[in-house]
This record gives sequence, C-alpha cells and structure tokens, in this order.
Amino acid sequence: MSPRCQCGPPPNLLARSYNGVDQYGAADWLASLHNPLVEAATTLLVRLKANVPSALCSLIGWSGNTSNAAPTARVYVDTGGKPHWFPHYSSTVGADIVATSAVCDSAWGSLGVVDDAGAVALYVDGAAAGTGSYTRYTGYPDPDFFTVGCVRYASTVAQYFPGDIAEVAVISRALSADEIARWHAGTLDLRAYGEDLILWDWQGEGGDTPARGINHGAGEATAYANMTAADIVEV
Repeated sequence: MSPRCQCGPPPNLLARSYNGVDQYGAADWLASLHNPLVEAATTLLVRLKANVPSALCSLIGWSGNTSNAAPTARVYVDTGGKPHWFPHYSSTVGADIVATSAVCDSAWGSLGVVDDAGAVALYVDGAAAGTGSYTRYTGYPDPDFFTVGCVRYASTVAQYFPGDIAEVAVISRALSADEIARWHAGTLDLRAYGEDLILWDWQGEGGDTPARGINHGAGEATAYANMTAADIVEV
C-alpha cells in the first residue's frame, strides 16, 4: 500500500457496502435538479473504499431512459483503478476524461470531479489528478436516472461497484482545489453550500429505507436489489 493510501483520513461516517451485485440508486427527479450536462458548474464528491474491479464500474451518474446512446454523465473506475468523468450527449458526442492517479485498492480515499462549463478538473484523495475539457451541447434530452453504485439504462442496471461508499455530494458550483483538499481532510462542512448541495451520508439509515441527507426528502431513494441493514457498515 502506498503512503498516500495509508494516510487518507477516515470519513467518520457510516458507509453503504456494495458487493458488485447489489445496487442502490436515487430516483429520476434528481437528474432534472442537478444535471451536469446543463448546469453552469457542478462538483461531484465521493468518499469510497474500492476493490479495484475486473471490469469498469460506475460510482455515480446520470443516465438515459432508452439506451447507452442516450445522454449520460457518470464517474466510473476502470480496471486499473483510475476514475473517469464521462459526459456524453449521444454515442458519438461527448468526452471520456481519465485521472492521472488511481484510487487506493481496498483502502479509504476520495474522488472529486469539478466540471465548470466543460472545463474539467479531477482529484484523487484531495490532490489534483488531471484536467480535460469538452464542448457543451444543447438540444439533447435530460438524463432520466441518477444512480449510486451502478448505472441504469431504462430497465437495465449494470456496471456494479464493488466496495464501500460513505458520502456522495453533488454541488451546483465549481469548488476550488483548496476546498477539495479541505473536504478530503474533513475540515470543510459541505452544509455551508446550502441549496447548491445534495448530500447522502447514510447516517441513521436502516434496511432499504432512503438515505438521510441534505436537500432531499423521503421517497427519493430506491434499493434496486436486496439491500438490508447488514449492508450499512461502520467506517
């Protein structure tokens, strides 16, 4: 294990444990509230303990109701452990921006994606991990689903994430490198972003009930498979 993986701060939260088969997702209304394909700026933050997969897996994302060619925007991890930001308007229009650093295998860490109108910065464990850019397009329909630990196209759920996720935040503004570093270190209170923030942390959750979070109410969460209280683990 590298020194970076050894010194990552513990999230001090509860986590939802994924085995690469069971999934957990939030329902489709969120896609229209915080859609990174149309928002002026979006920051995505995830605390995770990944088991580097044998096939690519999706952490969080927006996806379409028809097929893989529909608009999609998601964070996924490849078989080398590197996270990607994948904003696509169709099967031929979009980008796939890959981080220069891999996530730690079987150790707690964090990922950050800042998409400022198509100018993208990636962060792994609070440190800069590459940049990229793509052109924003108009005239495409909004994605239909927001999912955590998988991706969904119509009735198909796939790309299951193997590991634990302790915190997911979607923020409608571009956070700075300093803010990302402070969040990773546990010294930035995300609740200060008010209505720009949607946050899941699973504190107090039991069984397959919705995640407790900020700026969303009961009824927005769906357990796609057999998620139970046993899938909530202490960090």
